[in-house]
Amino acid sequence: MQAGFRSGIVFSLLFSFVGLGTRAASGYVPLSPPSTNSFSDGLRISVLTCGTGSELYTLFGHSAIRVVDSSRGLDLVFNYGTFDFSDPHFYWKFLRGKLLYFLSVEDFPSFYQEYALDQRSVREQVLDLPPSVKQRIEEALFINAQPEYRFYRYDFIFDNCTTRVRDLLKRAIDDHFQWHLRAHESMSFRQALHPYLQKVPWIELGINILLGARADRLISGEEVMFLPDSLEWALSQASFNGHPLVKQQMVIYQPARQADDYPLVKPWMVMMLIGLWLVFYTWRVNLFKPSVVIWMDQICFFLIGCVGLFLAFMWWGTNHSMTKDNDQLIWASPLYVPFALWLNRHKQWVRIFAGIMAMLTAAYLSAGWLFAQKPIPALIPFLIGIFIRLMAIYREQAPYRIIHP
Repeated sequence: MQAGFRSGIVFSLLFSFVGLGTRAASGYVPLSPPSTNSFSDGLRISVLTCGTGSELYTLFGHSAIRVVDSSRGLDLVFNYGTFDFSDPHFYWKFLRGKLLYFLSVEDFPSFYQEYALDQRSVREQVLDLPPSVKQRIEEALFINAQPEYRFYRYDFIFDNCTTRVRDLLKRAIDDHFQWHLRAHESMSFRQALHPYLQKVPWIELGINILLGARADRLISGEEVMFLPDSLEWALSQASFNGHPLVKQQMVIYQPARQADDYPLVKPWMVMMLIGLWLVFYTWRVNLFKPSVVIWMDQICFFLIGCVGLFLAFMWWGTNHSMTKDNDQLIWASPLYVPFALWLNRHKQWVRIFAGIMAMLTAAYLSAGWLFAQKPIPALIPFLIGIFIRLMAIYREQAPYRIIHP
């Protein structure tokens, strides 16, 4: 999906929120609707599947529709993943899930050049359809590209550049069309994203924290086609009138394979070190000045509270469907912000809050595995350290027994 003219699911951390993306249409083509009086013998409809890239918005690939009409000299790519950076209040709309995406059109040479420069593969599936159906698809695309119809409210899972291609094909092809999908009962949306995020573990950690319990619902039927690779596979299995839907499948561009680049410092390493540090300065608190211990606790709990505030905002303050019902708020409470600010004061509620959060954190670590949204393994050492610090505050261990006489 594209960005601005760049497109994409720039769904990465926002989400950097992850990107089903591609850079956008540099070769925009003014459209005139095709004639409906006769069928074109040179009309060809195909689906383009583009590979992943190194940028955040290209992590999941991209889907588009190519329309070639040799009789009219047309070779166009219809791209549902475009948004405009010049849109007023762009970042605020994007953050809240209110940014409108739109269908853009560019000539195929410009599209190809863009992906070749980005070193991203381009694969094509030519559809074996009768002229009447191909014309119906072409007409639908030209109509959807008109200013009054081209905009839509984007959703990372349920309404993106790939699902738009899927749905248009379904509407245009009649009842003799079948997907022949394999079962996906054992895969959730979160699990479907995982293979694309293995090379970017820090982005994956951020996405896993941000995604709520809805992302752990098991995928059913056509929902699996929210990813370009899954749509490509489904098309290769589909049939029309008892014959394969895809007549020809080809690789248009394949970049040279590059060595996989994995970060040396992974989230679990950092979280392990932080967890061990929290345990260490609880055990050897006498090695530090009381003000230093309190200062370290304040920073830690304040940052957790900020994470909680952001997660709460993404749940209640945005239209992003997959950031709602987030169990991470069990341990990342926004109330940690005032807790951290009042930690060095003589307030009984601070001790009570520490006890409550210690119980919630322990419950999350022990019983969280029973729920759909399970604890994130990389965070477990960190959360154990937080539990130990909360218990130290609740039990008024040093230096808090000095503050709370």
